[in-house]
Amino acid sequence: MNKQGRYSTSGMIEDQYMAESEEKVLKNLLNITTNREIDRVETELLFVLTGQLMDEFDRNRCFSTDDLLKIHSRWLGTL
Repeated sequence: MNKQGRYSTSGMIEDQYMAESEEKVLKNLLNITTNREIDRVETELLFVLTGQLMDEFDRNRCFSTDDLLKIHSRWLGTL
């Protein structure tokens, strides 16, 4: 782990940032370069997806790893 308490992603696709963001915003499809805007868009997408998921799953659902991967992809896949 590095000094920030995170594992190293150096050289991996997860270590790509928007050029204008001073390595603060991950590379994204919408060319967002500020933390404030990426947070706003992620939150908006999460609210939309949450409503959809509440219609799709009942409260007794036992989520699998595959479910979580699909949910994550639906949440951030367009971003």
